[in-house]
Amino acid sequence: MPIIAVLHDYLSDLKETSGRDGQDFVFGFTADSVFEPSTVRMRAAKVWKEANVVRAEWGKPPLNPIGLHELRHSYVSMMHAAGVPLELIGDYCGHSTVHMTNQYRHLLKGHSDDSTKKADAYLALADSAARIAQLEGGEE
Repeated sequence: MPIIAVLHDYLSDLKETSGRDGQDFVFGFTADSVFEPSTVRMRAAKVWKEANVVRAEWGKPPLNPIGLHELRHSYVSMMHAAGVPLELIGDYCGHSTVHMTNQYRHLLKGHSDDSTKKADAYLALADSAARIAQLEGGEE
C-alpha cells in the first residue's frame, strides 16, 4: 500500500525510536507479531480521553474519537480526491470490487460543490464557443 511521504517519514522515525527495523512491525505487540484491533481501540480511547481532558482545561471542545475504519474511509477519500483511480485504491484496500471502493467517495466534504463548479465552467465555455461560432457564422 502506498504511504504518503509525510506519514512515511513519521512512521520511519517512530520505528527507529522504538528500536525496531527491517521487516519489524511498527505497531505490533512485538516486533514480529501483529496488533489486535481491540488493543488499538483501547489504547486510542485512552489517548482521546487524555487529550480531551487537556482540551477542556484550555476551554476547547472535545474531539470526537475515530477508529481504524474511519481512517480507512479518509484514506480512500483522499486518494480519490488526489486522482488515484478507484481500481488502484480498491487494490490497496483489499476490496474485491470497484463498487465497494466507490461507496467511500461521498465522504470527502465539498466534492459535490467542486464538481458543480467544474460543470458550470465547462458549460460556460461551451456556451461561449457556441456564441462565437454563431457570430462567425453570421459574418460570412
